[in-house]
Amino acid sequence: MEINELRLEEGAIQYLGLNSESLVIEVKRWNQEFLKITINSYVKFIEYDSIGREISEFLILENSEFLKKEKEELVKLDFDENECNQLVHLKFVGLSELPLLDVIADKNEIHVIRMEIQSTPLS
Repeated sequence: MEINELRLEEGAIQYLGLNSESLVIEVKRWNQEFLKITINSYVKFIEYDSIGREISEFLILENSEFLKKEKEELVKLDFDENECNQLVHLKFVGLSELPLLDVIADKNEIHVIRMEIQSTPLS
């Protein structure tokens, strides 16, 4: 599944995992769909107490002010310009315009797995 196809607005962030190799964001949608977003190449990640909070807006920005500033800093650090051009700003916003997550990542290194949540019968 492509990142551009994601509809996260009817769900909540359930899990965030961060290590030196990847960032994992898990979202449970109200239609019993579970999305796991793995970002293998990220430059910046800011989390604003987002676990359990409902997503009201999910944006993939190629020209945000946040992204522009980050690219300027990377160029100063001799980051490859072609790699800079592959960066996008993933912006997760909650209710009342509350910021949830801001991620600057290589758009080619974002992978999404969609799963249906299996319900278990009550005994």
